[in-house]
Amino acid sequence: MTARTFELATGYTISRVIRGGWQLAGGHGAIDREQAVADLIATLDAGIFTYDCADIYTGVEELFGAARLRLANERGLDAAARMKVHTKL
Repeated sequence: MTARTFELATGYTISRVIRGGWQLAGGHGAIDREQAVADLIATLDAGIFTYDCADIYTGVEELFGAARLRLANERGLDAAARMKVHTKL
């Protein structure tokens, strides 16, 4: 599957579908860290490369970072750079 994209700003394109991070926050129950990282990468592989984060999503930033680190180690920095994480306060 290749997700459709949207040019948010000149030269900055995001996937039209955005993967939320709220369900990965520890406040919703126990998180299997390895499975969560694998799922974030699977989302990227499905063509959804934009992720949502917020200040109340405790611990989610570390999961995004772990996913990017795994991508960098296994596929190179360009693959890791494809992940676009957005946040707001």
